[in-house]
Amino acid sequence: MTLHVERDGEFVEDLPLGSSLVVASGTTEIAQRYVPLGRWEPGSYTFSTTLEATDLTSGQVTLLDTADAAAPVVVP
Repeated sequence: MTLHVERDGEFVEDLPLGSSLVVASGTTEIAQRYVPLGRWEPGSYTFSTTLEATDLTSGQVTLLDTADAAAPVVVP
């Protein structure tokens, strides 16, 4: 699972939220604080996540799901 961060539409970073996860069927809540690598810069931050599975035999990666944050975080 990876958190994707953009500021004003520009890439900031991809932050792994977890690996080797077992995710049950239904709703799963994952709570994680985010602090930028440097510091918060003024702008509009948007966040999305992707959940991928990797086949251990072939190494093939399959995208299972994506989600976008409901609203941006605006830093004045």
